[in-house]
Amino acid sequence: MNRSRFNLDFASRPWRFAIVAFVVALIFSEARLLTLLLLIIFLAIAAFHVLKKSSLFLNSLIVLCVIGLLFHILSMIDTARVRSYMNAHTPPDPAVAADGTYKGTGQGPRGSTDVFVKVQNGTIRDIELGYYLDAISIDRENMDVVRNIILARNSLDLNPDLIDRTPATRGFYDAVSNALWAADSGLPGVSVFTRMSYFLTRHHFSRFTFNALAVVFIVFLLFDYALQSVFRKDTGQSLVCYNCQTCVGACPVKMVEGEPYPMNMVLETRLGNYTRVVELARYCVGCGRCAGKCPAGISAPRLAAAAVSLVKRGHS
Repeated sequence: MNRSRFNLDFASRPWRFAIVAFVVALIFSEARLLTLLLLIIFLAIAAFHVLKKSSLFLNSLIVLCVIGLLFHILSMIDTARVRSYMNAHTPPDPAVAADGTYKGTGQGPRGSTDVFVKVQNGTIRDIELGYYLDAISIDRENMDVVRNIILARNSLDLNPDLIDRTPATRGFYDAVSNALWAADSGLPGVSVFTRMSYFLTRHHFSRFTFNALAVVFIVFLLFDYALQSVFRKDTGQSLVCYNCQTCVGACPVKMVEGEPYPMNMVLETRLGNYTRVVELARYCVGCGRCAGKCPAGISAPRLAAAAVSLVKRGHS
């Protein structure tokens, strides 16, 4: 068996996008599920190029699906047990909460809302607002109203109209509730598999999430195509092309398929379209006049040779 088939080409575009997707998933938690789905797609494409002639790719895909299914089943069992307890004890009762200060998180209108709830002897002693994007706004007054009522009653059993007055008050109430659930010693625990599943699949689908994710990948795509030739041996010189067409004037071929030659071959190399470069290389006579006239010293025959070598090795 040819061992070169299993040579992982981490410089290829699918691998680069997979790495970016992984980093974005860790940083941008609200889009983690969507980003990890993109990560899986990029990894599948990269693996397919490496293992497309081997049954190992299909076998690995089946094993990953089985592992994912087992994780999902375990998470469903844990989630059902926790959800059953929470439904029977909603809203959480401060009287059964262990002493301490607990952090809770809810979803506000522009992102997460964090609170710190101090509980002592079954009583909510204080509720401190933590991270919140719209802390200085009219919603802060509504949140303070909810906070004062909770402290006065020592209970989260409030009028639904008060809780849902604004998205900010709903997020604040959910954050306090989340903190009290964390303090509830009777709440069933979950396995490490469930915690990992929830960490990996955390998401909040919204217009802001999709827009931010789209901007990140569009910007990376632009830079990636601009810097493609940096990742490939002997193709970096294509980056300094001025598009001045001096090489076209020196080339005895000049035009190929209605496009200026050999400048079109240089630009295709810059974009990483090496298969297209190989097609265009058939028209090159190898005279080297382009390199002699080019103000940046770019040699189209050398780029063509590099592209042929990359295509033979299966790089893209």
